[in-house]
Amino acid sequence: IPRVEVIESIPWDGNVEKNSAQKFTNESLALQAWKMLKEIVLEEAPKDKKIKLKSLPILPTRHHFEKAIQISNDETLKKTFLLFKEFGMNSLHQKSFMKRFERYYAALEDPNDEVLTIRPTRQHIKKAIRYSSSDSDVHNLLSKLTKNDELPYTKNAFMNYFKHSKYIKDDQLLNRVWETVKKVISNERLDERWKLVERIQNQICSKNSKLVPIGSMVTGLATDLNSSDIDLCFVSNESKFLEDFYKYPDFRRFFMKKMADLLELMGKDDPNLEFSQPATFLPDAHTPLVEVSFKNGMSLDIAFPKNDYHSLRNTNLMKLYVAADPRFPQLYLWFRTLLQSLGIRNSKEGLLSSYHVQLLVVHFLQCYMINNPTVLPILCKTHPNLVTNDLKIDEVIERIEDFGVKIQDWKSANTMSVGELAIRLIEYYKNFPVHEDVILIESGRVIKRKQHRASTRLQILDPYSSVTVARSDLIPWAFRDGMKFIHLEMLQGRMIDSFPEFPEAREFQFDPRRALNVDENVQE
Repeated sequence: IPRVEVIESIPWDGNVEKNSAQKFTNESLALQAWKMLKEIVLEEAPKDKKIKLKSLPILPTRHHFEKAIQISNDETLKKTFLLFKEFGMNSLHQKSFMKRFERYYAALEDPNDEVLTIRPTRQHIKKAIRYSSSDSDVHNLLSKLTKNDELPYTKNAFMNYFKHSKYIKDDQLLNRVWETVKKVISNERLDERWKLVERIQNQICSKNSKLVPIGSMVTGLATDLNSSDIDLCFVSNESKFLEDFYKYPDFRRFFMKKMADLLELMGKDDPNLEFSQPATFLPDAHTPLVEVSFKNGMSLDIAFPKNDYHSLRNTNLMKLYVAADPRFPQLYLWFRTLLQSLGIRNSKEGLLSSYHVQLLVVHFLQCYMINNPTVLPILCKTHPNLVTNDLKIDEVIERIEDFGVKIQDWKSANTMSVGELAIRLIEYYKNFPVHEDVILIESGRVIKRKQHRASTRLQILDPYSSVTVARSDLIPWAFRDGMKFIHLEMLQGRMIDSFPEFPEAREFQFDPRRALNVDENVQE
């Protein structure tokens, strides 16, 4: 499903000064912002660039705006630079900057307003017309706008544009139009990422290998395409290469270093693809990994899977679950944001990863002992031909790259809303015995461990692994403590309507020392 490309929230307090309009009228704030940005750009601009009085020598990047945010004393400047950081610039001149600043400044007046990352153009409207073929009212309204190239950035401005025109007064219909245009722009951002993947593949792959996107970029579970990493899987058709890659550590390190060198060469042709820091190599990890960060703020992870291609298979699995019922991605987004606010969704610190959270939500939605009827099918039983471990890897890749995937012969009889399911989810996991039960995604069941406390890890088995995918001893303790904290907060009426910030989460504290003390764990 296309993820909506909007800034849902920016960390402001919502209290806009009464004289803010006057502050902008005399342009002092905008000029201050321009001078600040210009100084930052000049510090790093090539010395041979000719500099005019009212222009910038190079186009500012996210890096420049991050610096501007750090040195700004005015909160409004910080918020506006944050918008610039997300949206970027398409002009080098002061006049254009001032116009852009005015648009963003206006957006700050309503902290609940939604902001499009790109202003809709005629091309976007034409695409939206095709998207809305099943909704005749939206289709007809958009058809009248193909000659318009000045649609505003913010939702309120967008709605007001229509209300003051002769076309429509219906808020409900306007919301459907707004959502349609947002989807078009979201898909455009996704298209940009696919083009980048293709470009990287042409740079580093031979005819016998390819890079396959995995994770949220293709499952439809990305929470923010601006900040999400691009996760890629290196696939080779040469069995001898795979054998040598895992057999000889020196060859593995050499190959990964050579790949990073080829990626670095791309920065010579495109400044946005210059490395912001040296590449990171993890040749001895469970799944070897090359990590690269670019100056445009984007990060790239290239994994080298073993012959089981676990990451490719679980990407296909999650993509199918997303197609099965729209409540799954919605509930996942809420739950992931909640856990992240507590600081326990952080795989780099040995805590929950996004995949762990996805499996926890899938289990909750497909287990008949929790929800009867279930929201999700048990795909290994209902559609084994789509997810079996025997599926050839070429077929798995073909399914991953198919954006029209659908689950035939499945429609949930469960009518609960996402809100009802969210409360039941917290209630279920608050009581979940993290050191006793094993979650089996393949069968949709929970079983007791054969040996009590044989492992201190949270036992979550997906269809492609005989051991838990949660390989850190910290996870069960962090998850248990987090669920109990959330449950207590909700009983007091908190953490219910504070999505996505969840400010109450600041009161939660997790002590990892307890989880690392095995003797103490056993005594408990």
